[in-house]
Amino acid sequence: MRTVFVHAWYLPGSSAGFDWYRSQDAADAAYTQDVNDALKDPARKGETYCCYRFDVQVPLGLSDEAVTDRIDADLDELSESATKFWPANAKELSQEANATA
Repeated sequence: MRTVFVHAWYLPGSSAGFDWYRSQDAADAAYTQDVNDALKDPARKGETYCCYRFDVQVPLGLSDEAVTDRIDADLDELSESATKFWPANAKELSQEANATA
């Protein structure tokens, strides 16, 4: 097994996505930049925007496409179980949005 490092985001009613990295430092930097951008962007005021940072164990030799597919298939669950997220109520916000969708 190997670990890949994921930065994910969620904008209820609009989009969700993620990028995965081979380096924890790269994923941490992407997460930090996204949070900083969200804090500075006046267009995002009043938006429900959530960021998540988590690690995923995948089999050695799994292709990049297969890694992406595996993360994508479980993105909601992986995000909800993340220990690093923003804002502090990100999990509640995304659960609420999913319940009303």
